[in-house]
Amino acid sequence: MLTVLEALKWEFHKATLAMIGRWLEVNGEAIYGTRPWKVYGEGPTQVIGGEFKDTMGEAFTSQDIRFTTKGDILYAIALAVPKEEMVIQSLSTNLRLYPEEVDNVQLLGSDEPVKWSRNEKGLTIKMPVEKPCNYAIVIKIISSRPIVTPRTQ
Repeated sequence: MLTVLEALKWEFHKATLAMIGRWLEVNGEAIYGTRPWKVYGEGPTQVIGGEFKDTMGEAFTSQDIRFTTKGDILYAIALAVPKEEMVIQSLSTNLRLYPEEVDNVQLLGSDEPVKWSRNEKGLTIKMPVEKPCNYAIVIKIISSRPIVTPRTQ
């Protein structure tokens, strides 16, 4: 019985690693070689601090967003897939967090052009019907000027 349980546990871990690998194939550019942005993220879900607590809190929503940067690109990683649209409040024109002009917005893994607008509420992105992932998605925000990060100031 113990051998069967160990085999099942290994299959679960193998499937989890394969799922992470597939996600990184689509979204790895938002992870590898990036730097933190001015704020780590935004969203309503409270994260419980400490070791081994990642399964104790509420599930993340599509309003829970984390940020990374590389050169003139800001990546916004939504920790759950938005249904029709998402609003990145940290990119509001009223805030000084992102003074650069947004030149282009893309959804990694999608060939569909993204419809977007930016105003005092934030950067609003209309989601295509077909999503590239079933879990976290990445929005690539391109500016014509390099993004200022805590390390580049």
